[in-house]
Amino acid sequence: MVTTFKIAVLGAQGVGKSAIVRQFLYNEFSEVCVPTKARRVYLPAVVMNGHVHDLQIMDFPPITSFPVNTLQEWADVCCRGLRSVHAYILVYDICCFDSFEYVKTIRQQILETSELLKSVGCARCKHVHTAIRFQGALRRNRCTIM
Repeated sequence: MVTTFKIAVLGAQGVGKSAIVRQFLYNEFSEVCVPTKARRVYLPAVVMNGHVHDLQIMDFPPITSFPVNTLQEWADVCCRGLRSVHAYILVYDICCFDSFEYVKTIRQQILETSELLKSVGCARCKHVHTAIRFQGALRRNRCTIM
């Protein structure tokens, strides 16, 4: 059986979220910055450890805050599907302190929301997750993706 992993890419305006996704999927990079106005969904398949996995990569435009509940998630078109992902990729510009502060705020809101889910007895995921750190993903800019 093929498993599907949902991944959300979040960050401030102009930090390179779409560029990272396109480089991962298509091995291409464009210097032109085109702001993401609506959520984009990519559906690649990858082979990892000899198994095929479907990915659902969702490239989100900047959000004002992480949705606290399902009602808030579905009320905002840009946030749909954000709370049900397996992983978040938080992207910031190392030259822009505001983009780092934005990611810190979103990360804290994600943690608070996941703690809220755990406190009401959510046993949604039984997998043991490990942190993956990709170093040198964009050597040109010397960025690190966590």
